[in-house]
Amino acid sequence: MIYESIKILHIISAAFLLTGMAASIYQWKYAQDGMVLSRKIVQYTLLILPFFLLQLLSGFTMISLKHYALSEHWLMGSLISFMIVSFSWILFICSSSRRKQIIFLSVCLFFLASMIFLMANKT
Repeated sequence: MIYESIKILHIISAAFLLTGMAASIYQWKYAQDGMVLSRKIVQYTLLILPFFLLQLLSGFTMISLKHYALSEHWLMGSLISFMIVSFSWILFICSSSRRKQIIFLSVCLFFLASMIFLMANKT
């Protein structure tokens, strides 16, 4: 029962995290004023930060409840992808060059897709 509750919480926080990231990307793509844009992206980031931390906490809790080994390939790949997504998202927010932001965002989205793929196809 507790595992299922944590899993639901994990899924809901992932949905909020992805929605916040998508809203930030939408604002970034269609923004005209750079100052307003950076303020809004920082606000979105502060909004999604608790969900990011909840993802870590609930993910590791589910791993410990199911007694998965951290050496499993899907789990290690997911953790590495999560770290790369987090780091590239921070670089996306901190970068001032639009070209660099596109690169960091592309890396973020690629590894986000790979993380979802690894979790969905765990063996």
